[in-house]
Amino acid sequence: FYTEVVLFWGGLISVVSSGLQVLSFCAFNQIRRHPLWMLLGLSCSEVVIAVHWMITVFQDFYGKRPRQGTLECDLHAIASTFCGSLIYFYNLSLVGYYFNAVRHTMSRNPLKPIFLHILAWIPSILFVLYLYTQHRLGENKMGICSITSSKDIRSLIVSTIPNIIFITLATSALFYLRRLLQSSDENEKDFLRFFSRYIMALIVLWTLITISFFFPYMVGTAWGDIVRFCGHLAKVLTAIVSSFFRFWEPALVSSVKALFSRKRISVESIDMVTPLMEEHNSGTDLPRSLTSRPKDPGLLIEGIREGFKRRETFSVIFALRYYFQKGSQRRTERSFPQLEPSMFSEEESFYLSETKVSLEINMSEWNKYLERGYGLQPVAIKCFAPRAFDVLLVQEAKKYDLCASLDPLANEEAIELAGQADGGRGGEFFFFSADRRLIIKSISPTELQVIREMLPNYISYLKDSQNSLLSKILSVIQVNFEARREPLNLLVMENIDAGVPLGAVLRRYDMKGSTIDRQVLTGSGFAPDEKVEKVLKDLDFLNFEEKLWVSSNRDTDLLRQLELMDYSLYLSVFDTTKIEGNVERFREGPLKFIPCTRPGFEHLAYNLGVIDYLQRYDFGKKFEKTLKVVRAFDSQVDVSAQAPNKYADRFMEFIARISPSK
Repeated sequence: FYTEVVLFWGGLISVVSSGLQVLSFCAFNQIRRHPLWMLLGLSCSEVVIAVHWMITVFQDFYGKRPRQGTLECDLHAIASTFCGSLIYFYNLSLVGYYFNAVRHTMSRNPLKPIFLHILAWIPSILFVLYLYTQHRLGENKMGICSITSSKDIRSLIVSTIPNIIFITLATSALFYLRRLLQSSDENEKDFLRFFSRYIMALIVLWTLITISFFFPYMVGTAWGDIVRFCGHLAKVLTAIVSSFFRFWEPALVSSVKALFSRKRISVESIDMVTPLMEEHNSGTDLPRSLTSRPKDPGLLIEGIREGFKRRETFSVIFALRYYFQKGSQRRTERSFPQLEPSMFSEEESFYLSETKVSLEINMSEWNKYLERGYGLQPVAIKCFAPRAFDVLLVQEAKKYDLCASLDPLANEEAIELAGQADGGRGGEFFFFSADRRLIIKSISPTELQVIREMLPNYISYLKDSQNSLLSKILSVIQVNFEARREPLNLLVMENIDAGVPLGAVLRRYDMKGSTIDRQVLTGSGFAPDEKVEKVLKDLDFLNFEEKLWVSSNRDTDLLRQLELMDYSLYLSVFDTTKIEGNVERFREGPLKFIPCTRPGFEHLAYNLGVIDYLQRYDFGKKFEKTLKVVRAFDSQVDVSAQAPNKYADRFMEFIARISPSK
């Protein structure tokens, strides 16, 4: 009796709560977008399995329960098992998505919605097919058409292992979230506490479900009915808890309210963020990342993630400025007549916190940061080969004012936008300084190892080659936030278009010397002073631009010696009339200024440099080459990925093609 009461009323609650969400998805196409639309599958699964519970109770009440071997029982078993499996995998996916959103704040969430759907549907289909072929679908000892009960130890393992995996992953996520609470503001703490309780509830419920799998071993014992009841209760509560947790999402709350509104509300007018935040955080200010985009439908976790990203980006910029300020004092106190071998293996570490910084800088300056909502996360900084890079910075002192470029107040808008650009292969975090002179980008551990190995040759070469086209690396730093486990490896490097306003750049080219899949534009092209938003490639330049005198043979020889490949010749075309002040000043900076010689377009200029030169010819690149060769059915096809020697030869041949013969 108690089991049937739980199944019926729990199913009814689940049908109402999840059904409202399904109706919202059907009524408002605005919320059927990334990443909210992945919640639709979970809501539909909960509705179907809740209806199955209610039908089972009604059939049992009227004595018409389908029996083992009937088509009706088989259909009930397939539907309930498939939807139950979807609920399991969707919960696993959502916990993973939320967890990764707060764990990878300095990058895009690596778990894409399509991957989450695949993670839910494919295993669920395979699981049902496996059970069907093993004749495990039918009436079980609990009296429900679902997975049949068995005392077979293999069946018990198949049933319990997925739950144990879920419980283990959820527990690790719970501990991480609790560590993260200490570096959160009040709005974020409110959500993270709720999310932690949700995970804790799932851990308890899935533990009870796992225990219920031992029911076949307890039939006829005093514990049998208790285990059976707890198993049903846990399954019902899992669906209810999951559906109620989703009502924390402002987009769903707004759309459900709109369903019952007396007046017609347009989808565009629905505020997707404010209502629930006001309900749960009355009297507190919203994070700027939320208030700046109130009508952008998405999971609340994305807004929370923006708050983390904003504070951590500020902390990175502030720490780098602090480091370069200390370094500027060191560089003025010392001279570096020559490089020493010991310099390249040196490391310098320091720790920053609000308490330490407030004692060392002007309080009025620190109050300006606090007024803008910035807070310094406790962070440990490790600098690689600081004195070796000092040699390079002394040489480039006239070109850069690192402290001015990294002023947090001057970079306020850039801090808001940090991480939204694509940083390339290893660039999870990508930051342009406000004056566009510096780029700060994250790199992978493999790229960090490449840099450390090449530093002696690299810095020695740049010290003697001031006209090099290589985009210079000015510092290599590792950042460790106290609340996170993974270090963030960063490059501070010059921007090839240093100081040129973005509006002045007409066209940009990324050229590798290959002609396979290296064309963006088709047709008649463009006028010389026409702006093109897309990044163009090798064939576009050969087809539509005038030839330029480019000399990078020594740079290419260095990259060949270091066994690097996949680098690019970056070239930009810009309008000098859109640059304030004397354009000639750029000749003293990192810009490789080349005037346009085409009659009537003397106001245009070119700039170029070599970028993305940290790639080894590793297994990934060899595999990429193999795939492209197979796709082209030609072993001699000139694909982009090549061994370092061949890549360097082709790169120099391409430069010869874009240079005039005289």
